[in-house]
Amino acid sequence: MRAPILYSAWYRNFASFSSESIRNFISKLKDTHFDGIELSIDYPLYFKVSAQELVTHYLKHEGLYLSIHLPWRDLELASPVEEIRKASLNVVLKCINELSKLEPRYFILHLTTEQDFCGYMNKDCIKSAKESLSEIIKQCEDVSIPLLIETTHDKCCSNEDTLPYILADFKDEPYIGVCLDPIHLLSRRIKMWGSGEDIVELVKSLPPIIIDRVEALHVHNYRRLSYGLTYVHLIPDDDVLKDFMEIIRYLGNRVKIITIEVYKDLSGKDIDINQLRHVVMTLKEGVAGHT
Repeated sequence: MRAPILYSAWYRNFASFSSESIRNFISKLKDTHFDGIELSIDYPLYFKVSAQELVTHYLKHEGLYLSIHLPWRDLELASPVEEIRKASLNVVLKCINELSKLEPRYFILHLTTEQDFCGYMNKDCIKSAKESLSEIIKQCEDVSIPLLIETTHDKCCSNEDTLPYILADFKDEPYIGVCLDPIHLLSRRIKMWGSGEDIVELVKSLPPIIIDRVEALHVHNYRRLSYGLTYVHLIPDDDVLKDFMEIIRYLGNRVKIITIEVYKDLSGKDIDINQLRHVVMTLKEGVAGHT
């Protein structure tokens, strides 16, 4: 079975959250040949349960997939400050409980903290991340929805250096997987070392414990700015699409879902979802040829 191609949708895609705006967006989604959405429950959308239910209603009516990206702004699940960690955890647990009735295919999670110095030399953040993850997994098991940890830019504990320590403690847990975002990891390397590398080689250099747990892939592009900064979530050009197709071939049948997480064109201007038709069709043709 071919991995479905989803779009990373958030509150801007639904305008006023009216029935008409949601229906129009999902119609454009189908016209662009997407198979569904990864719904980002952030900004005001988390507090508009009726809007989430309406989005899900129209997706199911059209036979489209739903995954849910759990909140991440203002949340620090890996914080070594216990009060902050517990407050963040309570929000995520409440969100999982309330949104499980929408029956998403996956929940996507950022397991992070804003701490500047954190990693293999300071395990407080990793310990906090494990404590949060343990409780989140129990909740996911209760509602029978798998959880995927997304690889992030430069925060502990979802990067390539710290995530293996967390996954090692949950190696026999079937409800935990990885949502691999190669561009996030590339932007982190550019920030740390001042130079990037081919994203295919980056993925091939990742620890096996990460690769073996990959179930989802985020696709987008980036542009280098000054001082080691990058501008991400841009539309992929043909060269980047070729790189992602090679990554998909390398990962093989591990990839169960692919999400196009693109909001801007290469000049930084907002895009309309219809502009992603070429990206969608290229990925679909490539994935079909691979399988």
